[in-house]
Amino acid sequence: MVTGQTYEETKAIFAHTPTRSEPPDYVTSGLSIVDQYWFFRQAGFYQMIDYVAWHAKKQPDGQYLTNPNDVWPPEPFAPVHVAQVTQAATGNAHSVVLLNNGDVLDPLRAGIYRLTDPAWSELSHVIGLYKP
Repeated sequence: MVTGQTYEETKAIFAHTPTRSEPPDYVTSGLSIVDQYWFFRQAGFYQMIDYVAWHAKKQPDGQYLTNPNDVWPPEPFAPVHVAQVTQAATGNAHSVVLLNNGDVLDPLRAGIYRLTDPAWSELSHVIGLYKP
């Protein structure tokens, strides 16, 4: 979705990365952030900005704040983003695409969503991707 490749083509690339020599089992495990950064660098993205929830303080209302002016999830801040969500049904982490207008594309299901979709119980990080 982000690189112009199909989901199947992207899965084939992730079969062998700097951190693994075997394809991941996408049902019980996934890709490390190191693998994701490697993939995006290979695709020509030169700058990546990562907002992560676990570096922030969770507030009683469920918001994550890194300073008094920040809200979680962040507003789109790059041309395209990759966000890591937790699937409510399985508890597995999963990456989705966040467009700069706030629309979210999920490679596992058709349609357009928002980061607040109830199919995802948690949002752990958002990576902003920039390309020359």
